[in-house]
Amino acid sequence: SRRDETKARTRGANMDDTLRDTGADGSSGGTKSLPPVESRKNRFPMCVVWCPLPMITWLFPPIGHVGICYSDGLITDFLGSRFIHRGSLGFGAVARYWRLDPTKVTDGAGGVHAFDTSVRKAESFFNTCEYYNLFGNNCHQYAAHAMNLAGYQGKRDWNMVHVAANVLLKGRWISPWAAVKKLRKGMAKLQWTWRTATGARPAAPQPGEPVPQV
Repeated sequence: SRRDETKARTRGANMDDTLRDTGADGSSGGTKSLPPVESRKNRFPMCVVWCPLPMITWLFPPIGHVGICYSDGLITDFLGSRFIHRGSLGFGAVARYWRLDPTKVTDGAGGVHAFDTSVRKAESFFNTCEYYNLFGNNCHQYAAHAMNLAGYQGKRDWNMVHVAANVLLKGRWISPWAAVKKLRKGMAKLQWTWRTATGARPAAPQPGEPVPQV
């Protein structure tokens, strides 16, 4: 009967929705199913996020602080021994983000659910076991560990250098002003460092010349 045919079509559609990976939209790189990036609300779904570190980034622009976000946009970052910070980056507002692709998650069934599980496992592990080391076990390594658990791009050997390079090469500024602001601070700091290192001072007035009034 027509009623039975309608029920059958409904069951088929429901089954298709159940089997379909919500992140597996190949035509859009898999990101169409994710919520939008909302920088004002500090939500960056399935992104590696970056912000400058005071002093350090001014001297070495590629270096900064990173975190990794769940598919709902919640930021997590490794701030200290057995301490994962949530909700924002611990050193300031997000300035740059690298959005990941759910279709490139290869652990388990893949997709956003497998990715979220991997971030959750990484968060639990670093919260209970890992000690912070600026040069070896830092925020970049935390993000890399989550990506290894997810088998992102089929890889299990992500490390802090890989994460930093991808954020630098593939990341996007949240606004043109964020990029300008970072560059202005960096140039000002480099100028100050150069003057300090070289001992540059304003030229002293020659004998007989009037002393400038301040």
